[in-house]
This record gives sequence, structure tokens and C-alpha cells, in this order.
Amino acid sequence: MKFFFLLLMFFFPTHIFLLPLHSFYLFFFTLILLYAYMCVCTLYFCMRCGVVSFHSTQFSSCITDVLLHAPPSMLSSTAGYTRRSRVLGRRRDDTTLCSTLCPAMRTRGSCRIYAREASVRASVAAEKEEELLRSATELFRLQEEVVQDGAAADERQRTAAIESIVAELKCEKSYENWSLDAAVAERMASLRLRCCPYSHRRELQMDLRQSKRRDTAKMEEPNEEQEANEKRPKKGLSLRGSVSLVASRHYRNVWRACCGRGVSRCPRGLCVMCGVA
Repeated sequence: MKFFFLLLMFFFPTHIFLLPLHSFYLFFFTLILLYAYMCVCTLYFCMRCGVVSFHSTQFSSCITDVLLHAPPSMLSSTAGYTRRSRVLGRRRDDTTLCSTLCPAMRTRGSCRIYAREASVRASVAAEKEEELLRSATELFRLQEEVVQDGAAADERQRTAAIESIVAELKCEKSYENWSLDAAVAERMASLRLRCCPYSHRRELQMDLRQSKRRDTAKMEEPNEEQEANEKRPKKGLSLRGSVSLVASRHYRNVWRACCGRGVSRCPRGLCVMCGVA
């Protein structure tokens, strides 16, 4: 119905003044789109036929001009977005999250998501061990049927043989290529459970913090000792300074006494009695 209405307005433009205002705007916008489409098609046809020469160098120059005159927020992928997006501003990489202690461990002492993930991990590992034990038992039964003549084996020998078969199965490439983390992630996805991205090793975090504190304390100790040594007055220099001050005062007193008695100087300008200049 709408398409028929548009066709009616296009082929009979005299009726547009009898229509409501929003229909007039729709007709005007449709004409603009048609005109733009015709212009693009005409330009493309002229370029393909060679009527208008528009080389790649001209296109690159236009792009260069746009980039030169564009603001910095348009050139960067996140400059204008990070200021308005709280999610991108708070987002951190996986390495930072793995090295950060879980907030639930700090506040409540336990994380429910991590406990659920640990239970899923334990169940997946137990299922894998049961599968290996089952396959090893079947292989041992086949070996008994082939090698022995129906004689019952001892329980200890049977368990030792099954353990050796399990060890051989673990050395195969199929078991080496199997990843517990991948199996746990697949099980969590099937159960529609999410994993906690934070670290839950509180002891490791405490050890890292203590080692950091020790390193900073060791780095600060030499600086404190150096500052203390700089603040302390040097004994040798103080004694030398006091001795020189006393000697200069003594020589001045002697010179004044000699001048008072009228003692003459030698040609070098020194006192004949005491040798002071």
C-alpha cells in the first residue's frame, strides 16, 4: 500500500499539496534520494567510459587533505570514544585481571564463581581419570584373555598392571593434547556459567606484596644512610677547622704584641720575632 502511494505521488505530483504534511516530507526526501542515486550512477558511467578522468592519485590526495584537516579525535580510534564510554575506560586487559586479587576474596573471603569453577574442574578431572581407568581395565582384560589360559591373577599384580597401562595411556599424544582448562571452559559454557577473571591465590598475592615491600625497604635503606651521613658533621674537618682558627688567633695576638713592642720586619714582609706576615 505504501509503495503504491509513493508511486502515485511520483507520477502525479499535483496531488502532493492535497496530502498531509508528513507525506509531503516523505515525497521530498524520496526525490532527493533518487537525485543522489542518479548522480552517482552518472559519475560511475562517465568514469568507466573515460569521459571523466579520476585517477587513484587524485583520490589519495583527497583523502590526504581530509586527514590533514581532520581533528585529532577523528584520526584516533578511541580518543573521542573513551571520554564518553565508561565501559572502555574501566576495561583492563587479561594480564592485569589475572594479577589482581578477587574483590569477593577481599570482602567475603570466598568467591562463589571460583568455587563453582573449582567444582567443575574437579568433576572434569575425575571423569577423565575414570575414563583412563576404564580403558586400562578393558585393555588388561583383553591382555589376560590373549596371554593367559583363564588363570586368575593376583589383585596386587592386577592393580600394578592397570597402573602401568594408565601411565602408558597418559604418555600418548591424545592425552598430551587434551587440556583441562579447555575442557573446563567448554563445560562452563555448556552450563551457561561464567568464569571469574581475577586471581584467587591469596597466599601468592601476600608473598608478592611482602617481597615488594622488602625490595622497597632495601632500596630505601641506602638512601636513608646516605642522607644521615650527609647530615652528620665530619669530625676530621671540624677538628682541623678549630685548630686552624685557634692558630690564626694565636698568630694575630703575637703579631699585635710584636707591633706594640716596635719589632721590624724582614725584606719578605715577615716578622723577625714570630715569622707572621
